[in-house]
Amino acid sequence: MVAICSLGMLSFFSWSQVATGCITTQLSHDLKVQAAEKLNVFRFDARSGMWLQVAGMLERRTRFHAEVISDRIVVVGGGSLLGNLTQTVEEYQPKDNKWEFTAPFPMAVADHAGTIHKGILYISGGFFSGKATNNLHSYLPRLRRWVINHNMTFARCDHGMVTIGDKIFCLGGRKLNDSEEWIHVSETEYYCPTSDQWTILKSFPLDCSQFSICAKQSKILITGGGSLRQMKKEDSVYLYDPEARTWMRAGSLPHPLVDHASCSLKLSHLMFFKIADQGAAAITEQ
Repeated sequence: MVAICSLGMLSFFSWSQVATGCITTQLSHDLKVQAAEKLNVFRFDARSGMWLQVAGMLERRTRFHAEVISDRIVVVGGGSLLGNLTQTVEEYQPKDNKWEFTAPFPMAVADHAGTIHKGILYISGGFFSGKATNNLHSYLPRLRRWVINHNMTFARCDHGMVTIGDKIFCLGGRKLNDSEEWIHVSETEYYCPTSDQWTILKSFPLDCSQFSICAKQSKILITGGGSLRQMKKEDSVYLYDPEARTWMRAGSLPHPLVDHASCSLKLSHLMFFKIADQGAAAITEQ
């Protein structure tokens, strides 16, 4: 894989060639043609440690969100290099290696966040009509229909969203202030789907946005990000315990990262050590 940004990464169960893996979309730039875009999709085979290219999406996009619903991958919104936003939504069937359009998102949006709760896709915030939004929508896959939910308390984009139990957490991000300057959103809040209500928690300890987020058992794992105040990339790894409502720095990344993506994979001990050995060998060659 080459260096990429503004990507989506997720794990899924495929009933065709591989049992588990992750898929990432790559946006590369052709310097000979102004704002040319080439969008590729890859699948990682954990058994062989190799990246395999699969069918590309139907529409070029970056700054989108991707999630797994049942046996398919859903990609929502995004934008182009020229700043045009889209509201289109695509579904990918791994067994058929095929993309198709589904019900469009209610508005053209980018830099939004999403998560799955009991088979329903929730999309929050994002950049729309020149500002960050506090909207929340949910997608019902069987009906192919979007539903309006109760808005977040705080508008935000480039934030994180993750499901832990029956709660959906929204953390960090950024928004424009009255002077049209980007500032960080320090508040953390969670959404309860059964009551359609938001609850505000303690402040987000990281002064950053564009980090990656995923669930680690009953905790939230956050890596990297970018600081608007210090104008630098972060290498921090943080764990949040929703039950204790405590933050803990768990370590550091090998390199600072921003605008990246991550996902979790369940691997056997044998497969884990095989991938670790392959990674060590690649670093030695560099």
